[in-house]
Amino acid sequence: MMRFLTFAILFVVSYWVFRGRSRLLGPLKSTNKDLNLPKELVGMDAAFVWGANGLTYFFKGNKYWRYNDEEKRVGDGYPKNIKAAWIGIPDNLDAAMQWKNGKSFFFKGLDYYRLDDLDFQVNPNYPKKISREWLGCSSTGNIDP
Repeated sequence: MMRFLTFAILFVVSYWVFRGRSRLLGPLKSTNKDLNLPKELVGMDAAFVWGANGLTYFFKGNKYWRYNDEEKRVGDGYPKNIKAAWIGIPDNLDAAMQWKNGKSFFFKGLDYYRLDDLDFQVNPNYPKKISREWLGCSSTGNIDP
């Protein structure tokens, strides 16, 4: 079965599914009964498909859930504490995604974190500033040519 959820952008109770820059689905409601999500995930902070195992992960507050798209269910034993498993990833995320280079990125406030998917921890020298690294702004806030 082809996997369609590449990454999702969440806004309180709605989400969109993209592959690259192409929107595949959305907006859809995260409260959709077909997803079979626990009620505590309403208003989640972030979600993404992790390339290491192809499963979807939902984040809310200091907890995370592992979700199987094909079975339409959260794994047994979830939620779990973010800091216990995703070493160096902060609580209360703003967004998460798997980039085309196969790296996992997490965003919070003005910073982003790159996860080493093999060691399951944030890469050295992170977090970094979103404005500088993703948007091309200088340290003074100007766009670098």
